[in-house]
Amino acid sequence: MREFWKWMWSDWGKPNFLTRAGIPRIVTNLTSYLLAVYISFSVTMRSVSDADREKYRFVIHNAYFISAFVIAYVSLLTSAYIRSHKSNGIASDQRFPVGTEFAKRSIFVIFWLSLAATLCLFLIGAVEFRHYLSK
Repeated sequence: MREFWKWMWSDWGKPNFLTRAGIPRIVTNLTSYLLAVYISFSVTMRSVSDADREKYRFVIHNAYFISAFVIAYVSLLTSAYIRSHKSNGIASDQRFPVGTEFAKRSIFVIFWLSLAATLCLFLIGAVEFRHYLSK
């Protein structure tokens, strides 16, 4: 995990003008992740009728959807870390052996648990939203 934390605050092997200026890649990546969602929401809210506006606001304030959104970022972050090690010229099965070693690698456990948690939280949020619509 120490290697992951060091990688997370570096340039992720993809330097750009911001990382060369000393801004860690995690900051630029998280900013773009949040900005993309904010822009998507604001554009969508412009085209939504007034009757549906309350439903969209419910989705934005749903704790399950917000949690799924945050955990999805953790999944994307660990996926980028795993992909960065694949591109080092070492095959992923040599770097991270599958089988009994698979469960010992905490980064894989975090990746798969975050994917499963994201799916479950989106499903719970969808059920709650469906219940809200039926009122």
